[in-house]
Amino acid sequence: MKRVSRQDVLEQVLEAASDLAMTYFQKREGNLIEMKEPGDYVSRADRDVEELIRQELETAFPDDALVCEESGGIAGAGFWAVDPIDGSANFLSGNPLWAVSIAYVEDGSPRLGGIALPALGEVHIAEAGRTLNSEKSLAPAVVFGVGRNAKWNRDDRIAWENQAEGLDLNVCCLGSCAASLAFCASRRMAGYVEKSVYVWDIAAGAVLCAAAGLDVECEIDARTMRSDIFVMEKSARMSGQITFN
Repeated sequence: MKRVSRQDVLEQVLEAASDLAMTYFQKREGNLIEMKEPGDYVSRADRDVEELIRQELETAFPDDALVCEESGGIAGAGFWAVDPIDGSANFLSGNPLWAVSIAYVEDGSPRLGGIALPALGEVHIAEAGRTLNSEKSLAPAVVFGVGRNAKWNRDDRIAWENQAEGLDLNVCCLGSCAASLAFCASRRMAGYVEKSVYVWDIAAGAVLCAAAGLDVECEIDARTMRSDIFVMEKSARMSGQITFN
């Protein structure tokens, strides 16, 4: 019997999840909304898309563990990290900058990642150790992304923004870590930083950015399932213009 590859299944699951998410995005009126904590929203769309992803992955790989944003899970030596809709506030507001993010993590390192940007009609998939064939812009990116979350100290975040602005980079927050990392991998952003962010937000993007030839710093804490993430174009990093600490 031919063994099904994780990448093939990932492509299929991202397509199905994107279709379902777009159904909710195009008709948001009946989407029940809750607030998990200030500024952190969850809706029926999040839960239904996550359930679809969970069922598809469990069917294809019954021995694989899953760790999902809404339903949780227990990580094993190898596990899937799933964020059904990263950028829920954007999604619920009709803003197209949201993402479906799925990654396979093995021994603490993201090995396979896929990010779909359904409202933009984009899908990005990469495997660790392989080169991502992405279209590079003719001019260097001049936008640097800085994420926001309740666990990241505000003063430290502002210091990062000041450091990037000192390099004449335009600082922005897209409201979706996964979408930001997909933009970095496709060279539409020069870099991205966010501290104390969950594995399901960053694992797929870390694979994409490394495969695109960017410098990536990401070390997942197995206890908290959180990590800091720093991505930067090698030219700026090698020149010592910006540092991660």
